[in-house]
Amino acid sequence: MRAALVALVLAALFVAGRARADEAPCTAMVHDWVGRAASAGHTRMIAVACAPERVRVRLEPDGAEPYEVEVAEGPGPAFRRIGRFRLSPLLVVNDWRTLPAPRPFGVRTRYAWMVFAALLLVFATRLRAPPPIARGDRIACGVFFVAAFALRVALGMWGPHHPGLAPLWILGGTTDANELVHYGPGYAELFTLLTAPLRPAHVAPDHALYATNALLSALVPPLAYVLARFAGIDARRAWLPAVLLAAEPVSIRIAASESYFPGIVALCVAGAVCLLAAADAWFAPRRSRADRARAFAFAMAGGLLVAQASRIHPIAWSEAGLVPLAAVASRRTMKIHERFLFVGAAYAVVALLVLVTSGSQLLGVLNSLTSGELARTRPVPTVTPALVSVLVCAVAALLARPRWLPLVAAPHLAIAAVTRVQYTMEGALWMESYDTLVFVMPIIALASLVPERVAKHRAAPLAIATIVAFLVAYRLADVRGARSTNHLEDAWIRAWMTQLPAECRTLHVAFAGHQDLFLPTYAASPRPQSAFVRLDLRHDIDLRSALGAIGCTFYLHTSLCSTEQGSDACARIESQLELVPVTGASFPAVPRDRFVGDPIESVIYRAVALR
Repeated sequence: MRAALVALVLAALFVAGRARADEAPCTAMVHDWVGRAASAGHTRMIAVACAPERVRVRLEPDGAEPYEVEVAEGPGPAFRRIGRFRLSPLLVVNDWRTLPAPRPFGVRTRYAWMVFAALLLVFATRLRAPPPIARGDRIACGVFFVAAFALRVALGMWGPHHPGLAPLWILGGTTDANELVHYGPGYAELFTLLTAPLRPAHVAPDHALYATNALLSALVPPLAYVLARFAGIDARRAWLPAVLLAAEPVSIRIAASESYFPGIVALCVAGAVCLLAAADAWFAPRRSRADRARAFAFAMAGGLLVAQASRIHPIAWSEAGLVPLAAVASRRTMKIHERFLFVGAAYAVVALLVLVTSGSQLLGVLNSLTSGELARTRPVPTVTPALVSVLVCAVAALLARPRWLPLVAAPHLAIAAVTRVQYTMEGALWMESYDTLVFVMPIIALASLVPERVAKHRAAPLAIATIVAFLVAYRLADVRGARSTNHLEDAWIRAWMTQLPAECRTLHVAFAGHQDLFLPTYAASPRPQSAFVRLDLRHDIDLRSALGAIGCTFYLHTSLCSTEQGSDACARIESQLELVPVTGASFPAVPRDRFVGDPIESVIYRAVALR
């Protein structure tokens, strides 16, 4: 039975393919592109339907009957593609048809099949084998999970984490995966799978995603407990990281939101647990063939989880790259060279699985970074903090028992020291959320610094509670100001969207300079994606060609219009429209330095005609 399951999973790795999709409604990204083409050609154009390699466009020229054309990548020799890269000829050659067909590598499916395959592999290790986790530890894990989940449901945001981009992630995670094509397919795959049980109950897309994200976040404390136990930490000391991560205020706050951090953290910690379990099986006393099979299955599961995490967002790449290093902290007694040989083998397995399952997808994201589709950070000289963090971990390793966990935490702290400075462009809550990604392993390593005699003392639970109280008090200030202008505006627009008539459409400035803002259109009743017109003011726009007949159109003057880059852009659009105010709201300017005035006025207008 175990062999059949392993064979099934291995077959899924190399045989999984793409199902051919029929025509479907086009994404907002396609509608934006067609709108820019209409503006440049001064002709009304509408994206009617999309397929994987073509778009059907309806043209409505002045003084002529409308007609449809198909825009597709032809089979001819105009250019070739390898993954997401296009190769254009610079020289004239005899025959481009002699070139071999491109062979993209990697698998993209609708659901997070790698998570399912990893669970199958872990289940296969349980067949005819004692459980790798003792009964008392399983009970502790259950308690930590329930407590963490209850805190996240009761105190979570239940709203957008990054309001400007939150609707884009919610649409990508529940409705249209192509909205997140530049970030990678992992987020859509994960939440399409996890929110599936809630769809028959007609739960709102954003609420379904918030609930499942809270579930993922609640998995981190018990996984941290198991990781500490596999690293040789006794149960009492392993309580410390589990309780800290369960009660950490920022983790609680962002859990019930669209944030991609909880999913990345849960997958990376689960991958580290699997690799430690693989080391546990491989170095078992009197190792048998079954132990080798379990080690291989656990290593495969860990590699698949790391691959899934790396597909969510490029912010995960640095942490995902450090996951195999956790195997060096195995509780099994072994020589130093054996530990590092196993870590090398773990890296080889993980790298191979990432390459086979996600190679072309990650290259596509890298192309988006290099082409400017995604924001890039600029290197900042922060060598001194990195060296200090590594030195502190080295000293801590001399005091720790066991001493390997601080060494595992060292590169995590070094990465935090180097990268955190580069993300100062983001909001305060986003930066504190980034800490929840990079500081998980250092928090787990804290348990090894607690003396075992102290942990066995009757007052140990009180000491743990005191440490947790200090952490909560320190981090609580980071979440008190979480309700920014965009959070408040998003909630107001979402409530209005639920009342938008089915025959109407919306219009707003979505891009201006380096600012962008998406609307919670998922709250409106179902309609074609073209009903939500996003204006990209980074390019010249012919509004008459982009809109055509004005019909029932609402224009939203959002908080983006109160920023330095957005004010002029909105003024240009509003000068071309005859507008009648419908409703409005005022919000405090938070953060103050982002806006040019206070308070911020958001107004919804009925567009009557073009000027």
